[in-house]
Amino acid sequence: MSTMFWRDSQLPYIIESRRACDSRVCYKSHSHPSFSIGVIDKGQSIFQAQTFGQHHLKAGQIILIPAHQQHSCNPRPNQAWSYQMLHLDLDWLNQVHQEIVTTKKHGLQQVIILDHPQLYTAFCQFNILLFSTQDIFIKQITLYQLLEQIFNSEPELTLEKPQLNHEPFLLTHCYHEIAQHEGLLSLEDLMQMTQLSSFQIIRLFKAYTGFTPHHFQLNLRINRARELLQQQLRLTDITYQLGFADQSHFQRTFKSFVGITPQQYQNALAH
Repeated sequence: MSTMFWRDSQLPYIIESRRACDSRVCYKSHSHPSFSIGVIDKGQSIFQAQTFGQHHLKAGQIILIPAHQQHSCNPRPNQAWSYQMLHLDLDWLNQVHQEIVTTKKHGLQQVIILDHPQLYTAFCQFNILLFSTQDIFIKQITLYQLLEQIFNSEPELTLEKPQLNHEPFLLTHCYHEIAQHEGLLSLEDLMQMTQLSSFQIIRLFKAYTGFTPHHFQLNLRINRARELLQQQLRLTDITYQLGFADQSHFQRTFKSFVGITPQQYQNALAH
């Protein structure tokens, strides 16, 4: 198994690109603050997301995953797969999306599966370019061309998220407190904060995020850890800043979400 990461401060709206070959690693359910575009290079994958159930992906297919969408994407049992994943800044993409989309086939709030050989080839060629030493301007132009093709193509399958009532104010308040708090808030803390029962809190979190309150907080911290690792901060400092019990706890949690250790992730980005 091999995993490679790409990131360049000259293209800050590309949060990260990842290439994994012959991987058997399985990931916990998670979400990203960025918009994600994934392709399957070899093998098959099981995509699972809240309210959408399971969908089987095959080699050559592309999947578009909205920001903050709870999901997992893992190989079939006892099989390996190869894949690529591109994460794009949501604010930047919202602006670009308005400029390049000529149809209403693709929004940024839907899980979309594409099955177009030419699109798959275009994505692979772009990612090869991204990992190369080619001029930044060429990479920018190629990205725009790729996104224009993707967002104006005919989807194989569009998964619409059911409309829920407006997210309760109390839950929004919880999000803010969780984001600002060092360490994990307990269920009792959240009960005191919202004046809701433990059952009500868990039900609300599952309905609006797909996560339990505890898993939601861990997911936020791992996404923040990725940002800090990209800045080449020390593991000991990140462990303390994010409120993990110790470095071992941080490493185990990070690996369960990202598939590799924090040190491996940081080393891969440094090359």
